[in-house]
Amino acid sequence: MKTNLSNVMIEVKKDQDELSEIEYYLKGNNVKKSTIELNGNEVVLEEVEDFNEKMKRADYLVDRIAYLKSIITEKNSKTVLFNGLSIAGNLDLLAKLRMRVETYQRLLSIKEIKRRVTEVNNSYYVHSVPVFDKKEIEEKKKSTETLIQGIELEISKANSVEFEIKD
Repeated sequence: MKTNLSNVMIEVKKDQDELSEIEYYLKGNNVKKSTIELNGNEVVLEEVEDFNEKMKRADYLVDRIAYLKSIITEKNSKTVLFNGLSIAGNLDLLAKLRMRVETYQRLLSIKEIKRRVTEVNNSYYVHSVPVFDKKEIEEKKKSTETLIQGIELEISKANSVEFEIKD
C-alpha cells in the first residue's frame, strides 16, 4: 500500500483511539452474571458475547500501532532534510529554537525602570536598564521564527513523500 508519514501518523492516532475504547469496554465487560437456583437452573442476567472478538481486535491494534510507529521512527531517522539533519534531528532542533523564541520574547518584555527611593535623610533613584540591544534581540527573534517556519515546511514536505508499506 502506498502512503506517506502524515497518513501513517493519522492511522496511528485512529488506532490508538480505537484501542483505548476497546480497553475501556473490556475493563467493564468481562464477566458473565447469572443466578443459579437451588434446583440447579441457571438464569443468565448479563452475558458478554463479543469479549473474544474485542480481545483479538485489541491484540491486532497493539501490533499494528507498534508496526506503524516503527515506520515513523525509521523514516524520521533516515530522511535527511536540507540542513543535513534527519527529521528527528530537526524536530529536536525545532524544540530548542522555540525555547529560544520564548527567551527572546521574555527579553523584549523587559522595560527600563526608574524608581524613586526615599529614606530618612536621603532620596535617590534606582534605574534599571536592559543590558542588551532590543533591536538586535527582535531581529534574532524574527530570524529564528523564519528558520522555524522553513524547517516546519521541509518536515511537512518530507511527511508527504509517498512510500510503500504492507497492510
